[in-house]
Amino acid sequence: MDTIVAISSPPGVGAVAVVRLSGPEAFKIGASISGLCLSKIKFRYAYYRMLKSLKNNEIDDAIVIFYKGPESYTGEDTVEFFCHSSPAVLTMLIDECISQGARPAEPGEFTKRAFLNGKMDLIQVEAVADIIDSVSPHSLEAALNLRKGILSGIIKNIREKILFLVSEFEAEIDFEEEEMLDMTAYEDRKVLINELISEIQKLIRSASNGIKIREGIKVALVGVPNVGKSSLMNALSKRERAIVTPEPGTTRDLIEEKIILKGLTIILTDTAGIRRAQSMAEEEGVKRSKMAIEEADIVLFVLDASRDLLDEEIQIMKEIPLEKCIFVINKMDIHKKHFVEKIYHMLSKLDSKEIKVFEVSAKDGRGLDELSEAMVKKVFAEGLPAKESILVTNRRHLYHLERAEKILNESLDSLDNANIELTAFLLREASLELSKIIGLVTHDEIMTEIFSRFCIGK
Repeated sequence: MDTIVAISSPPGVGAVAVVRLSGPEAFKIGASISGLCLSKIKFRYAYYRMLKSLKNNEIDDAIVIFYKGPESYTGEDTVEFFCHSSPAVLTMLIDECISQGARPAEPGEFTKRAFLNGKMDLIQVEAVADIIDSVSPHSLEAALNLRKGILSGIIKNIREKILFLVSEFEAEIDFEEEEMLDMTAYEDRKVLINELISEIQKLIRSASNGIKIREGIKVALVGVPNVGKSSLMNALSKRERAIVTPEPGTTRDLIEEKIILKGLTIILTDTAGIRRAQSMAEEEGVKRSKMAIEEADIVLFVLDASRDLLDEEIQIMKEIPLEKCIFVINKMDIHKKHFVEKIYHMLSKLDSKEIKVFEVSAKDGRGLDELSEAMVKKVFAEGLPAKESILVTNRRHLYHLERAEKILNESLDSLDNANIELTAFLLREASLELSKIIGLVTHDEIMTEIFSRFCIGK
């Protein structure tokens, strides 16, 4: 493989930048630029050196560290330069590395080499990207747990047990048909297959929380025009994200904002007011509002405490999915008591035992902390997973786990029918699904999709 080079720190002017060099010529190029004797280099030792080109032009004073493969991030000989984050310095350093035989790295190529060199499996690779993308403490915790390889170990263990069963069944396929088979052994194998199914189901169940922690909780703010949805969004996000005016129907399109609440990523979506549309643009806005309701994990149905309920609101209450709805009585700073009482009376008529209602004021902030707590509890009814919990957070992993569970259940049916050839085949197919998760079997399009998420330099 050739030698690659890239800036591994964020672009722009700053105090320190990192340039990473990896491959068979990394030490030769690194020693040349830093002026060190290649035969006397100490690994993992920080050298303070003036970096120079082959023409003896000074580039920058920097810290240089050499990592001997396979004890490096990529598993190859690697050099890292810690220099000043100046565009001129970085350009000169990268150009010098290229002139001495390196080439620019592609997005994610350092991590891809780590995967190809056996430094990490595909789950850990994806966890690296998740760590980089993490914006909330809980998403970071989940990604760090995956990076440690614990989930990988669980899946590898299940896969090995499945392959053990395959070997036993395939050994019996050559038996003479008239020979009696040990039915006790078959029952023991059925018990083991059921145990493996249970382990996979446990992982599948964890995805319900894991995916929300990784991707965020989708919250749609809905209601008729002018109840204060945009004001509520601004109050929750603590910034003027949405335009607020006294005029009804200000919001015509979906406005999305990511915020952190209780250590979680919350994706707020301010929707157009739901009413009989006055224009084609507003009609499209209402249509998108209804789509946002369908896709949301939580629907905040916003009501106005300063005026009477509208017939449109009463109708929407009857149509909205109550199981994921929280009713928010806004404008409590200017509320009218008899209007609030009427709202509660109407809500009591809804066919749901778990109606959640919160009185808030987007203007002065009252009730917002309680509402934030309620949103988290709405999604994580049994509480947030423990810090050390192993969660499936990736939809790709979930897909293959569900496929493996389905195939294992089919193998039980074939075993009940004494079809050991089909049973062996199905078990091997189940192991293949698990292999795809950890990267023992890969496809170019999957690899391309995974590494397209990475930045250059990682």
